[in-house]
Amino acid sequence: AFRFLVATNLINMHNLGLVINLESILEILAENQASLKESSRAWVCTNLGNVYIRIGEYTKALSFYTKALEIYDTITDLPGQGKVLSNVGDVALRLDDYDKAMAFYEKSLAVYRQIMDTSGQIKNLGNMGIACADRGEHGKSISFYEKQLEISRLTSDSKSEGNALGNLGLAYTYLGEHSRAIGFYKKQRQIARQTNDERSEGNSLGNIGIAYASLSEHAKAIDFYKRQLEIHRRIGYVLGEGNALANMGLSYAKIGMHEEAHRCFDESSSIFRGLGLKHEVAQIEEMRRNSEHWIMRSIGVDPEKEKSSVFSDQRILMRSRRLKP
Repeated sequence: AFRFLVATNLINMHNLGLVINLESILEILAENQASLKESSRAWVCTNLGNVYIRIGEYTKALSFYTKALEIYDTITDLPGQGKVLSNVGDVALRLDDYDKAMAFYEKSLAVYRQIMDTSGQIKNLGNMGIACADRGEHGKSISFYEKQLEISRLTSDSKSEGNALGNLGLAYTYLGEHSRAIGFYKKQRQIARQTNDERSEGNSLGNIGIAYASLSEHAKAIDFYKRQLEIHRRIGYVLGEGNALANMGLSYAKIGMHEEAHRCFDESSSIFRGLGLKHEVAQIEEMRRNSEHWIMRSIGVDPEKEKSSVFSDQRILMRSRRLKP
């Protein structure tokens, strides 16, 4: 019954509240899986894997994905296989095992091509671009994102087109071509507004903010983060609130508004802690430590610290926003 409610969009997995609450719901189903159909058992295992990857328990995630893949193989469910193979790639990417991640994304892509599932192909091309970007191979990542964009446009998949444009923006941000990145983000936002996709609109505003922050235009960046925060609060997208506040804190720290910076970090950390996202909480604390270096720099102490921290902080939040199983 729970699976049916999700499949028919009567409930949304991402809007069920705390990740730990979703874990408890799915664990109950997993404990009683003997009475479930095989396809439902695989579905429960897949979604438990998704929960555990979100809270950073990668061994548990892999365990459930392995169980799901065994069932999908047994019942010859190719769409299920494609999805789980991609999710295993996500775990490998979180563990910085890029070769393994690419291998699983390629296997998943082959399955989706076999069943002519363009949506699955689009997602895997995006994932492969992310893996290349995290390895510093931004030229390769752009190639994957361009293929992702091409298929999205050929199939009139507006949401995927917007995601591809956002990915291209991130790639050019990494390459330091921030003005070009902003152009992609604005196109992404335009599509989000046309399709009434407020979550994507908020994400695009946040991405524009990151690009302006990279150009050291922090007042502009803060303005975009505030607009992102307003949208995500209105629609109840808590993860987006946390990202917006973290980015805002980073820019406040850069311009010497340290009380505001720490307030944003505190709110962001509280949100991520409430969601059970330990990895993101640790990232916020790293950003807070770096902001202390900028305070020291503003009074003439240890001026070299900023060089080692600016890009790493922006990369942290850019990566956390992209990786969503």
